[in-house]
Amino acid sequence: MQQTAIASRSRISIAALVAGALLFGLLLAGRAAALKAITIDMGYGLEDARLLRLNFGVSDHRPTPTGEGWSWHQYWEANLSYWYLYKHKKGVRDLFELGITPNFRIERVKAWRWGRPYLEAGVGVHLLSKVHIGARNLGSSFQFGSHAGLGIRLKEPNPGINFGMVRFGYRW
Repeated sequence: MQQTAIASRSRISIAALVAGALLFGLLLAGRAAALKAITIDMGYGLEDARLLRLNFGVSDHRPTPTGEGWSWHQYWEANLSYWYLYKHKKGVRDLFELGITPNFRIERVKAWRWGRPYLEAGVGVHLLSKVHIGARNLGSSFQFGSHAGLGIRLKEPNPGINFGMVRFGYRW
């Protein structure tokens, strides 16, 4: 049992080093490339699995016009995720995931009255800390992940004010 815990910790350490090296490589990939976004995702999966994910987006932000009022660009996303089972079940109850995904986005060049719509898709590689979650055997620590989505960038410029905040409190 202790050998399994040691092997799991070494996999997590190796995964963290690989992810850090990949993110560092992305930042150095081009002179204009820079960290452009930090996002947090939450999701639900099979067998009552839940996911929390922290994403770091890196881009050179050079859109390529398509000639029809739209442009496209490519950006990279590195992420760290935590998977856990919502209900107590037998088997492994949680795991960590490190991933890197190239993404392609097509976006309206000029905003419409309500915003700028976009479509995006990406396929990336992911390294899991364990190969089981609940009763499910994922087969390997190395996985592929894909996504497709659509969204709207809200009206720009937005004359609002952004605040960085920390909240401490007690609830009853």
